[in-house]
Amino acid sequence: MNDSRTTQGRSAVRRGAVAAAAVGLLVGSVGTFVATDQRNPAPTIAQAELEPLPGQQARGVAQVRETPNGPVLMVDVADLPATDGYFEVWMLTPEADSMVSVGVLGDGAVSEFPLPSGMDMEVFPVVDISVEQFDGDVTHSADSVVRGALAT
Repeated sequence: MNDSRTTQGRSAVRRGAVAAAAVGLLVGSVGTFVATDQRNPAPTIAQAELEPLPGQQARGVAQVRETPNGPVLMVDVADLPATDGYFEVWMLTPEADSMVSVGVLGDGAVSEFPLPSGMDMEVFPVVDISVEQFDGDVTHSADSVVRGALAT
């Protein structure tokens, strides 16, 4: 028997075992972090019930949580209408005469948006989700689905 092949085979098995152990450690660490984070979520500093606008059925909730990296807007909306566009999340003034886009709503149950540094929730307390089209226009479409005012 060739000792060289046997040594190479053992070496490959050891490398595979080390790689598997490293992956297991990483997966276990991430799982522990996620489980710990769910048991101790960042404190909620503001919340809004997202109510359907006329002709809409969707409902949801928005929360602003204070994280070590700054405030994060968390949005959970159910029953969004079918669209050939996408849903954008905005923070508006109470009069809806000024607004800031905070991001595009994802497909998951809850989407998170780090709020821009200096975002004043007293100036922009309204959370709005609009249907937007892939038309290159970065302004609000005026086709809102749900809206709600944050309360602390």
